[in-house]
Amino acid sequence: MNNTTYRNIDQKLKSELDNVLNNYLDNFLDSPEYLKDLKLYKNLQDKVTKVLLIKTLQITNGNIVASAKILGICRNTLRHYIKAFAANEYRDLVCQNRVTQDKRRKL
Repeated sequence: MNNTTYRNIDQKLKSELDNVLNNYLDNFLDSPEYLKDLKLYKNLQDKVTKVLLIKTLQITNGNIVASAKILGICRNTLRHYIKAFAANEYRDLVCQNRVTQDKRRKL
């Protein structure tokens, strides 16, 4: 694919993400009783970080170096984020990959 194609895909993804976030926040912010001491920014940031980490690690089959490169962060920062947000999911992914590799070896 050429750069124009990647830019079009990137624009489409940004637009879809904007729509999802706007809809979520519109529905959430319509209820003022939920806004007291919720730390909305921090909670939303943590949820997005966790989903992004898990999806990127799934794409790379748990490869931390490859995931860090995709995310544009250093490997140590990614390891810190995994520990903070997605340690159980990462462990499950690594175990699942090992089982799959063991099955292939037996064939």
